[in-house]
Amino acid sequence: MKKQALATTAVMGALAVALAGCGSSASTTPAAAAGGLPPTITLQAVQDLTGPAGYAGTYVQRGAQVAVKEINDTGFLGSTKIDLAYADTRSDRQQAGILATKAAATDTPVLLGTTASTSGQVISPIVERAKLPTIYAISTADGVNIGRYTYRASVPAATMVVAQAEALKKYSPKSMSIIYDSDADGTVLLGTKAMPALAEKLGIPVKASKTTVSTTADYTAVVSSVLQDKPDVVGIGLVTAAGGTALIQQLRLQGFTGPIAATSVLDSVSGKLGAGAGDVYWATAFNKNRATEATRNFDKVFAQYCATCADGPTEYDASGYDAVWTAVRAIKEANSVDREAVTAGLEKVAATGFAGSSDGLKYVNRDFQIASPAVVWLKAGTPTLTN
Repeated sequence: MKKQALATTAVMGALAVALAGCGSSASTTPAAAAGGLPPTITLQAVQDLTGPAGYAGTYVQRGAQVAVKEINDTGFLGSTKIDLAYADTRSDRQQAGILATKAAATDTPVLLGTTASTSGQVISPIVERAKLPTIYAISTADGVNIGRYTYRASVPAATMVVAQAEALKKYSPKSMSIIYDSDADGTVLLGTKAMPALAEKLGIPVKASKTTVSTTADYTAVVSSVLQDKPDVVGIGLVTAAGGTALIQQLRLQGFTGPIAATSVLDSVSGKLGAGAGDVYWATAFNKNRATEATRNFDKVFAQYCATCADGPTEYDASGYDAVWTAVRAIKEANSVDREAVTAGLEKVAATGFAGSSDGLKYVNRDFQIASPAVVWLKAGTPTLTN
């Protein structure tokens, strides 16, 4: 989902054509009286709703829609209502750039950005040039948060992995091996930095580090190679939940019985892995079972506004929810839809922080940070919290 790729000549050529055709802006937000807000504010959203990243993008969209319903029903902006206008990138970099260019030509005060970092890496230079404040969900690879106008309402998985150490100590491990996708910035960071840091925290060596790609269908060979070194812990960093599920199944099929240190990409399938998955751990900024005031409130709001969503809220829902609340808080702070005023409002909201899907959410260098990630233990097929 966070595949590393340089912008091709074809992509840049298409964006140049799109930019040339956007000399006039399409108005989506009625004009406001000086120093106030209009009756309706339409936030443009460029999201990966189909394609490889679509499974995450649709959850992010769902969380965003829950936030909008709550904001409008509670009158957070007085009589002003928020609306969302979604455009689907189809998980395609070129389409993401074209859609971002179109969004920049509207009068949206904030753009809600993509889930996939590959899309975000194309979008960010466009919104920076347009001085359009943009808030991403999940897109945590390099090249997305690049300047004053780009924010991310998600905590990078690589910053949370080491939180699993306390839970893993009870196994008294002596070594670790790592398997990660090499075609994604975020998972490369997991495999080369975050998982080794976890091993260091445990005081154990990394015996082997093996790579796969996000399109891998058969993990037999890589698992066989890793298990030759007889590690006590296997750390995995894969792009998709489907890949993570298949890798875990293959590890168990080949006889590995030790704990698996994973990432929150498994959150969306945690109830489907089954008892055969054994002991699997991951750290996440949000877990619906965490007994904090903010999380309980979000769970309640989610149930109220998404009554048919039996599988939520997930970490992706939480990110979409927090992105919208960040944007709307900035608009309220600015009391304006002027982009520079909203950007200044964003800077204040980021520095102050707020309680959203979790307590104590705060931006540091325009990235979400959380003091204490939740550590999930998938025990006999049932996800429970260790902290």
